[in-house]
Amino acid sequence: MKVLKKLLYGLLTLIVLFVLVSFVLPAPAPVERSTTIESSADIIFQQVNNLENWGKWSAWAAKDPSMKVVYGDKVEGEGGSYSWDGEKVGKGNLKIVKSEPAKLVNTKVDFGFMGRGEGTWTFEENDGKTKVTWAMKSLPGAGPVANVIGRYFLAFQDLDPLVGPDFEQGLAGIKKICENMDSANFEEIEVLGTKYYTIRDRVKMADIQQFYTENYPKILKKVAEDQLEMIGMPRGIYYTWDEETQTSDMAAAISVSEIPELGKPKKMVNIGPGDAEVHENFIMYNYYGDYADLKEAHEGLGKTCPSVLGKDPDIVMEEYVTDPGEEPDKTKWLTRIYYIVE
Repeated sequence: MKVLKKLLYGLLTLIVLFVLVSFVLPAPAPVERSTTIESSADIIFQQVNNLENWGKWSAWAAKDPSMKVVYGDKVEGEGGSYSWDGEKVGKGNLKIVKSEPAKLVNTKVDFGFMGRGEGTWTFEENDGKTKVTWAMKSLPGAGPVANVIGRYFLAFQDLDPLVGPDFEQGLAGIKKICENMDSANFEEIEVLGTKYYTIRDRVKMADIQQFYTENYPKILKKVAEDQLEMIGMPRGIYYTWDEETQTSDMAAAISVSEIPELGKPKKMVNIGPGDAEVHENFIMYNYYGDYADLKEAHEGLGKTCPSVLGKDPDIVMEEYVTDPGEEPDKTKWLTRIYYIVE
């Protein structure tokens, strides 16, 4: 019995020493990689800040085609999250804990028993080029057993050659995306006497906001390269709206020439939610409210257009007059909606 007690005490002592030593082991050096991308920080930032974009460039997505991704309630900015489960990459989740537009994105990653990580992305723009740095500090798992074992693993395993190449591949993917804007989608058009730079594509209705977020910075870059200035506020131009396929042939648009006055309307016409101006070849309605509630105004304009202008519109244009960043009250957001016949 005494021998058994000694063995138990000895084992307990070893376990305590094993645990105590784990807390004084050296922490691993962060894994860090950088690249310089010939694009604006705004454009590159969107590739990281919107988690739905990670699948386009992430090395882990390419490594494991079986990986299933589930997004959280938010996918963009602080609070955005997703989880994954794959045969090769295992299970885990990632969350954005801090986001500063075009400057910084901080993430927390949990690999379960395999440990955790704190990721940092920084964006430093200079003369049209942006230095992008991706770094990660590795931490042991959250559970007591995983935490102790993880400390030993991190102390004696060099993670740089394991994780660094994945960071390099991810940064190369972002670089390729941001530097190879599809010029076939760029169009210079004129609408109602104003010249616009646009990027046009067929877009899923659920992805319209993301389409704008990604492409307005690209257009602004082109405007700057051509030594022009943005006139007025951004606009959206819709050529088709297909409810059956839930897609739209549309364009993000920025005006680069003076915008002429609309002039006095021929008459006013009630479209349901309010009165719209009728001009020679377009109807215009001033809508106040959340962008998500534009449907009633569009339905009213769509029904009215053939009766007052003789045909359905060739182009529908939305002018986003109010900057949501400056006006938090959505009821004060002004959107001018134009139904135009050519």
